Parts: sequence; C-alpha cells; structure tokens
Amino acid sequence: MIRIRETALAFFFLSVVLCLLLCNGAFASAGTYYVDINNGDDVNNAGTAAAPWKTLHYSLCDAISTTVGSYTLHVAAGTYS
Repeated sequence: MIRIRETALAFFFLSVVLCLLLCNGAFASAGTYYVDINNGDDVNNAGTAAAPWKTLHYSLCDAISTTVGSYTLHVAAGTYS
C-alpha cells in the first residue's frame, strides 16, 4: 500500500513539473544565459555572454528563480562535473 502511494505521488510531481515546463513557454518571455566552467563565476556574474556563470547547477537554479519562460543556455566547452 505504501509503495503504491509513493509511486502515485512521484507521478503526480513529475506531471506537475512537466506541465509547468510546457505551459510556461507559451505565455512568458524567453531568457538567454551563458555558462563557462573555465571563466565563469557563480557569485559575481549575471549569466551574460560577458559575465557567464561557472556551473550548470547554479545556472539552472538561478535562471528558473529569476525569469519564468523558455530558456536558451549557452554552455562553453569544458569538463563539467
């Protein structure tokens, strides 16, 4: 019984996330952000081409928290971990 409840809850949350991702792009403005593991900075930069973020994790969290809508994330060559 508990296992079925956990599975149902997981599907519910995945459905909500999918709905938010698909619906937000239809009525919100787009954002373009940049990430560069070698020259970026998560603390002082704004995610622009001139001042990219350093990590993918930070870039995704910051972009989602600041702007609702569709995103373009430019990722510079490098090894991200």
